[in-house]
Amino acid sequence: RAFRSIKDFSEVDFGIIKGAIKLPYKPIPTLEEATAKLAKLDAQEQLIEVDFREHAVLQETIKMHKENAKFDDHMHIDQVMFKFNSTVFVPFPFELFSEIALRLRTYSPFQNTLCTCNTNGSHFYLPTQTEMARGGYEIEIFLYATLYKLQNNTDDTIIKENLRLMREYLANK
Repeated sequence: RAFRSIKDFSEVDFGIIKGAIKLPYKPIPTLEEATAKLAKLDAQEQLIEVDFREHAVLQETIKMHKENAKFDDHMHIDQVMFKFNSTVFVPFPFELFSEIALRLRTYSPFQNTLCTCNTNGSHFYLPTQTEMARGGYEIEIFLYATLYKLQNNTDDTIIKENLRLMREYLANK
């Protein structure tokens, strides 16, 4: 029934918007800083869940320093968006806070901007700077789940970078 109810058929203007997005990491603690933080955690009588995550990250940081490993300074995302007429689908390899998708939709040059989460990978939660101050489980995961920690303003960066790719696509069309 739904198919029969369609009255307007037209050619689909399909496009692919792609490019590299770099999200800066916070600086990695030095060997001395990581060792001191780990000693402070080890001195506590009882560790909570966040402490266990941070403990594991500090151990990995110390191990990498001792192996003279090269630390990355940013997360690289090969972004690929799909455009159908006036609609663009924007994938994110994170679980976004809804404000990020709403802000991207507000400033997008496309009539309809649909954001998908945990697409092309799944890293962790991506909160807004506003939510960082409130704390909570998602913020703790963002701050302590991995060795590489994204900057607190990553929400702004990822919006600006996606808008840049959209505008470049439209300028070169």
